[in-house]
Amino acid sequence: MIGSLVAEVLVGDRFEILREVGRGARSIVYLANDRRDDRHVALKLARSDRDHAPRPPVAGSAFAGERICLIREYLAEGVQAILVLDYIPGTDLGRRVSEGGPLPPQQVAEIGLTAAVTLAAAHRHGVLHGNLTPRNVLLDTEGLPWLSDLGTRPSGPAFVAPEVRGGQQADARADIYALGLVLHVALTGRLPAVPAPFRADGHRPSLLRPDLPAWLDDVIATATAALPADRFGSAALMGERFRRRGVAGR
Repeated sequence: MIGSLVAEVLVGDRFEILREVGRGARSIVYLANDRRDDRHVALKLARSDRDHAPRPPVAGSAFAGERICLIREYLAEGVQAILVLDYIPGTDLGRRVSEGGPLPPQQVAEIGLTAAVTLAAAHRHGVLHGNLTPRNVLLDTEGLPWLSDLGTRPSGPAFVAPEVRGGQQADARADIYALGLVLHVALTGRLPAVPAPFRADGHRPSLLRPDLPAWLDDVIATATAALPADRFGSAALMGERFRRRGVAGR
């Protein structure tokens, strides 16, 4: 069970809670004012037990200019942890889909391109996302995506690649698999109907939405192939597939 905070509470003698902005099964996110720097930040209250403790914050200097919502600080509060993150005004992809339904294919393609380019930047620095879900794709006020919770442990098994579920070490292709599933959810409003056993040739959102462009269906199927060797070899290559179709983005 995660405790909660209320408005005007001061955390760490520094962060003034303004309001709750998001809630998941294992975490609650608040908008807060950092009194030291006089700026808005996001505080994520999460479990800090052995199984779900977040990994150390990722160094921000390596990702300057990237669309990554970074964990800036980590505050331990007993059995809970408080993560201090950049605040991105807007919503997250999971909430956007649950409240507004599936997105247009062009918008999903633009999200896919930007997310793939952002993942590629992280991978170049040797950092895996590790916990990519629709809730961790933030959409700013212009609808542009930012990736959050970079370098944290998976919050559940739904978006975990099959080889990782089987005990293998995750690599960049596990993030590619997760991104493919995230885009599947954005297009259809749900995960594949039968997520396990995993489809050898990947999951096709066209099974739920026949009007999709064939090339976009192929991109997601390739990203979610059961074997890592059958997926895109890198996030950069996945991004290039979007660009070859004239998708605009970063």
